[in-house]
Amino acid sequence: MTADQPAERSPSGEECLLAGVAHLALFGGFFVIGPLAIYFWKRAESRFVAFHAAQAIVVSVLALAFGGVAAFALFPAMIAVGLGLSRASEVAAIAGVAALYLGLCLAGVLPFLLALIGAWRSFHGRWWSMPIVGRVAARMLDAPR
Repeated sequence: MTADQPAERSPSGEECLLAGVAHLALFGGFFVIGPLAIYFWKRAESRFVAFHAAQAIVVSVLALAFGGVAAFALFPAMIAVGLGLSRASEVAAIAGVAALYLGLCLAGVLPFLLALIGAWRSFHGRWWSMPIVGRVAARMLDAPR
């Protein structure tokens, strides 16, 4: 038994399913709404479902944040390169935009990877505390209601 796994019974099949669905909501376009609904529905009944749903909420918020950063950071940079506003160093500007784009793409993939791993662990009835995200989710569970 690990530190992030409370001493309680094994999760039921329904709990495993709901916890996994909370993670997979990111792929269905429900982002924060799906996990939030599952969290409020089952938080009093199942710490397992509530913990995985809380993690899915945090990951969804991160995914939305990465999307916003990508939109606001890349669009003006691409316009500047497209209009040739930096002719003296076009290669440097293109390389900078490419590096920014690659970095944001990699950062944008991370929430989806975490959601896949979280769903897999949930469906198998395993507790898994995501790096950093798990601590935030644990605080959500311990917060007064």
